[in-house]
Amino acid sequence: MVIVPPYVDAQTNTVVVTFCKKLSDGEAVVALDVIVNHIQKITEEINVNGKGYGLVVDSDGIIIAHNDKKYVGTNCSEAYGRGFLDDVKANSKDTDGLTLSDGEHIIFTKTVLGQ
Repeated sequence: MVIVPPYVDAQTNTVVVTFCKKLSDGEAVVALDVIVNHIQKITEEINVNGKGYGLVVDSDGIIIAHNDKKYVGTNCSEAYGRGFLDDVKANSKDTDGLTLSDGEHIIFTKTVLGQ
């Protein structure tokens, strides 16, 4: 089984994850594209006392889901500045609260499948 990292489909403008598996004949491959609308919908509904919001970022820094859809598919360094992902990766392991180097933002993180 191969899982392709999430990407924004050019035709539907939705985030897609592709699952591929070689069949028993050793040559044919079946691929399934899964649209992650459910994750986006949940992320849009996250509200932290009116002071925060949720987002899902993959290990490469691509925003998979965000409360503002315009950020979906962009790199978090474009949305939050260079070093954002590095700060998060260097300082978080399923944290209760990580204060970023700018001193103004706190991030609560949770890894999924080791990422």
